[in-house]
Amino acid sequence: MKILKYTKKKNGLYEVNLEDNSKLLLYEDVILSNDLLITKEINKDNIDNILKANRFYDCYFVCLKMIKARLRSVKEVKDKMVNGGYSEDIVLKVIEKLKKQGYLNDSFYAKSFLNNALITTYHGPKKIYSDLKKKGINESIINDTISLYDLDTQKDKCLKIASHLNKSNKNVSNNILKKKIESKLRMEGFSSSAIEYAISNTEFKDDKEIYDKEYDKAYKKLSKKYSGNELELRIKKYMYTKGF
Repeated sequence: MKILKYTKKKNGLYEVNLEDNSKLLLYEDVILSNDLLITKEINKDNIDNILKANRFYDCYFVCLKMIKARLRSVKEVKDKMVNGGYSEDIVLKVIEKLKKQGYLNDSFYAKSFLNNALITTYHGPKKIYSDLKKKGINESIINDTISLYDLDTQKDKCLKIASHLNKSNKNVSNNILKKKIESKLRMEGFSSSAIEYAISNTEFKDDKEIYDKEYDKAYKKLSKKYSGNELELRIKKYMYTKGF
C-alpha cells in the first residue's frame, strides 16, 4: 500500500496518508526503523508489526513524561501502564529500555524517597521500609537505603515530635503524655532506643501544676450540678481521664 503524504504532528508523530484514503498516526522512530521514508510503501503483511512498534513508542513516551514529572519505581510504572491498557509484554520492553537509559532505577528511587521523607515527614525507618516495600522495591535495596537512616537522625526526629506533642498537650498528665508520645513514635516506625532517648530528654511540665488547674476547672463545672460524695466521685472520674 503506497504512502501518499506525511504530515508532521506534535510529540514526534506523523500522520501517514495511504492510497486507500486511510490514515495512520505513527512515531518518527517507527517510520525510520521500517524504512518507510525510503520505500514509501507499507506492506499489508507488516502492518501489524508496525502498529505494535508504534504502540511500544506510545507507551515509552507516556512513561517518560510520567517519570520526568516525578520519580517512579519500576512497579509503579508497570502497574500504571498495564492498568492504562498497555499489554504487559510491551510494558516490560519499555521498562527495560528506560532502565538502560537510566530513567528507571529502583536504587536511586529508594534513596531519593528516603531523602524526601527525611525533609518533609516525621516517618521513622520502619515506616519508610514499609512504604518502599509497597512501591515494589527489592529487599536488599531497601535494607541498603534504610541503613542510611542512622540512630542520631532518628533521635533528632523523635525529639522534635516529642517537643511538638509536649507543647500541644498542656492539660494531660505526664503519664498520659509519655504514652501518647511513645505511641506516636512507634506508629511512625522509630526504633525503641530512639523513642526512649526522646522521652528521657524531653522536659515535661510539672504534674502538680496541671493537676491543680484541671481539678479547679472540674470543680467549677461539676459543682453547679453535684455536691458532696457525688461531686467528688465525678471529679475523680474526670481527673482519671486526664491521667491522674
